[in-house]
Amino acid sequence: MLRTGADGTRLELAMAPAHRAWARGEGYPLAETATVVSAAPVHLSVSTPEDESRIWRNPEVPAGLQKLALKAVVEPRVPEVVWYVDGRPFAVTDPDVAVFWPVQPGLHRFQLRLPGRPETSRTIKIVIE
Repeated sequence: MLRTGADGTRLELAMAPAHRAWARGEGYPLAETATVVSAAPVHLSVSTPEDESRIWRNPEVPAGLQKLALKAVVEPRVPEVVWYVDGRPFAVTDPDVAVFWPVQPGLHRFQLRLPGRPETSRTIKIVIE
């Protein structure tokens, strides 16, 4: 949805949570939705990678350059989420910003959590070969 000012000028876009990261990456001005300050529940989900994925490393790319994009969908909007990888905190970020995890062989688990709140996403399991 495009929001306009009283004089008809373009101001910002209001986007569904699943599309905010894309729109920001394309340079569209986004409407900042209200941040959660109440105890209302927040829905967290990992959109990338998909659960039960098998990912193969590219032997022609140096190990230090192989990264996996981690993407979230959060509703309603919150200012930050914590990414957990294999049960340990990995990154604190804006939920609309992709995080890049250095690929490592083996079974891995990814989860989103809210700082200081009990909400969590379901755990996503992947195998890197």
